[in-house]
Amino acid sequence: MRNKLLLIIAILGFTFGSCDKESDELVDNGNTSINLTAPNGQRIAATIEVLTNLVTEVIEEKYGENKDVEINDVIYYDTDQGFIAEIRYMTYDGHSSNLIMSNVTLDGSLGMKKVKTRGEVGITDGLTIYSCKNEDKNKCPDCEIAKTQEGVKCFCSKGDRSVCKVQKTQK
Repeated sequence: MRNKLLLIIAILGFTFGSCDKESDELVDNGNTSINLTAPNGQRIAATIEVLTNLVTEVIEEKYGENKDVEINDVIYYDTDQGFIAEIRYMTYDGHSSNLIMSNVTLDGSLGMKKVKTRGEVGITDGLTIYSCKNEDKNKCPDCEIAKTQEGVKCFCSKGDRSVCKVQKTQK
């Protein structure tokens, strides 16, 4: 009887212990949950706080001031190796936008076509964050970045796209 009780406790402990690992990967953010692990198993950040700090640094460069930010969603793109993640965020003063984080080369939109040899895998040494810098808020209120077949490009849904420039930050 005692052995059965110990066996049941061990099974319950194992079951509930394994659930804790999953909660480390998914962060509940109000109505949405943010997955910090790419489909291939690589983590884009150790914690949501680390990811938020990375995003905050880029936003500070983009707007020229420190802004509090909330990450709304992380969307992963298919890639053979490494990860490509689109981070959607909103600042507490109402600006919503996105950026793309990657540890693979996405320089196609910058005019640099590269032929890969068989041994090259395209993974960079560090993390690269792509965002859009708005050069004229009157011509485009909000620039957004998107991954295309050619790499990453800036777009403007309500104005002139030419004022939105790709900004590349190495971490």
